[in-house]
Amino acid sequence: MRGILIEVMCPHHGLERFVIKVKRKYNIMSSEIKPLFRRKPTHELNALLVGKYVEEREILRYVEEYFIQRGMYHRLILIKIV
Repeated sequence: MRGILIEVMCPHHGLERFVIKVKRKYNIMSSEIKPLFRRKPTHELNALLVGKYVEEREILRYVEEYFIQRGMYHRLILIKIV
């Protein structure tokens, strides 16, 4: 797994696609998920650092919870592992 493809319906631009990178790290706790955010232009989710025993469904659940908290879940069209 290299990342998660996200498709979102944007009211200004129409359909937007982007990838959230997933990086497996062995120097963090084996069941931990840490988000990495962009600094500029906005403070958005850019990548996830995950432990070696984190399953794909836990990563997808984390991304869904992130979009629910941001209030963007109703605009999601697709979440796909790439």
